[in-house]
Amino acid sequence: MVGFGPVQLDGINEQAIVEFYVQRRLQQSAQPSTEDHVKAPPDLIDDDVTKPDPNENPVNSPQPDIRKKSPEPILDEHNRPLSVSDPSYIQAVRERNLAQQRKNQVNHERSHSSSLP
Repeated sequence: MVGFGPVQLDGINEQAIVEFYVQRRLQQSAQPSTEDHVKAPPDLIDDDVTKPDPNENPVNSPQPDIRKKSPEPILDEHNRPLSVSDPSYIQAVRERNLAQQRKNQVNHERSHSSSLP
């Protein structure tokens, strides 16, 4: 039968491990003091960096709309949208994806072939 009492491992028991863990976590959670802050020498400071305008609020700045344009719906022979479970719909989506992959591959090859010597 296995006991659940303290386990002794080469002079280290569970209580010592827990105490060490707690002590370490307390030391890590302590906030660094201002004495810990090190300033760079003036010759290493980047003069090109501009400070943001305090009146400028980056949170409210307009963000570009990066949503993907939804593809045109896939229609049946009566110009009604097909169900996503319809085999014709699935085939049409596959064909669109393959066409897009071919287009991307051609564009990729063109962009890399023009940079070759």
